[in-house]
Amino acid sequence: MVDDACDSAMKQFAAKYNIKMDKLRYVVEHYDPNTRRQIGLTDMLTRSAYNDYIANHGDVEFQKMLSWKKQIQSELKQMYTEVIEPLNNNY
Repeated sequence: MVDDACDSAMKQFAAKYNIKMDKLRYVVEHYDPNTRRQIGLTDMLTRSAYNDYIANHGDVEFQKMLSWKKQIQSELKQMYTEVIEPLNNNY
């Protein structure tokens, strides 16, 4: 049940930003909320992923890749601290 809730949150996140689920799962598994630089984040947030996001979403909110990356980093931390970590701590 905990894994299902974590997977559901990660699937929604991956779909929202058009990132590969396996790469997101790797980042989440190694996530350290006390560190700014996360393991696997660079591999997840590639130019190709950004271009796929723009092609699929046509979002004018993220005209620059840096804005897209910063938003993902911010929301990833929020998802981890508010959803993933509490589920794992209660398990």
